[in-house]
Amino acid sequence: MTQVEDSVREHLLEMYSSQHPTYEQPEIHQLRRENTGWESELYSFTFCYQKAMIYQTAPTILKLYRGTSGVKKAIGEFYGMQQLLHNGYPVPRVQHIMLNDTRVGSAYVLMEKIAGCSMYSIMKNCSPQEVLPLISHFCELFVELHTMHWEDFVIDPTKYVQTDLVNQKLATTRTLIEQTLPELFDPILTWLQQRSQHMSHVAPAVVHGDFHPANIMLTEQWEAYVIDWTQIEVSDFRFDLAWTLTLLNTFFGQEWGYIVLSEYEDLIGQQIMDLDFFEVFACMKRLFDIIVCMHKNNNESLGMHAGANAAMKQHREATYKTYAQLCRHTNCEYPKLACLL
Repeated sequence: MTQVEDSVREHLLEMYSSQHPTYEQPEIHQLRRENTGWESELYSFTFCYQKAMIYQTAPTILKLYRGTSGVKKAIGEFYGMQQLLHNGYPVPRVQHIMLNDTRVGSAYVLMEKIAGCSMYSIMKNCSPQEVLPLISHFCELFVELHTMHWEDFVIDPTKYVQTDLVNQKLATTRTLIEQTLPELFDPILTWLQQRSQHMSHVAPAVVHGDFHPANIMLTEQWEAYVIDWTQIEVSDFRFDLAWTLTLLNTFFGQEWGYIVLSEYEDLIGQQIMDLDFFEVFACMKRLFDIIVCMHKNNNESLGMHAGANAAMKQHREATYKTYAQLCRHTNCEYPKLACLL
């Protein structure tokens, strides 16, 4: 066991003893670091204790949030998942949040560990006929999220009704990009700005921010749980949908994107308007994250851990596909951008 894991174990035992004084003989078993995503570090362990002379075990996930935005993401995920569960949406139950602990080194959240495997790991080993029911379930979960009572997730719903969510998101993203990579994305930002003035408007929605099959866990009973809510917010649902379609098109093939979009539109009973705009935005955001991580070594500003660089380099083919998709949507090429990919 590493020194970091020893510190984590010691802190967890102190926290459990403080938060649950009636638990007897608390122990941490099988503490290990799991595979990490781009933005967080995960540890799994089993918390064992006795209560009323009954021995109990609780498989648990410890999620660490690195970077300057770590505290904000921890708060958003913890309280967002609490509200999602309250609204009946299938997410793991969150248990505890800590915003500043020197031994762990970052904000963190404890949540129940779902026993099972990701929908993606099942899909990649399925025949096309077996995949279709999974895609249908994937889309049902997506639509259920976007049609949820979004007012439960904000303090002042009137502010969201009166706000142009598209231009607000574009302005925030423009500021971040111009501060980090000035001029590089200007042609794309101009393309988006020109079209944002003529967008169709939709009602606000709860959005996930990174909804894809690897973020859906399936149990042995085929119960689905959606994980990784660090980007949960209320916004235009088309930002969420376009991001998902971009990932599916570049990692799994365009046929997956077409199937998901068709299924999604069937479920809501209407065609998605102005989707090209949101797909261009998604491609831009994806390429921005990759370039900053690979060339500026500025992971902390994006809330990514140090290992994200290597993970991105392993997916170069998907990166090139994202760039090609951007060029196709805008009918233009971006040589300065291409040189950095």
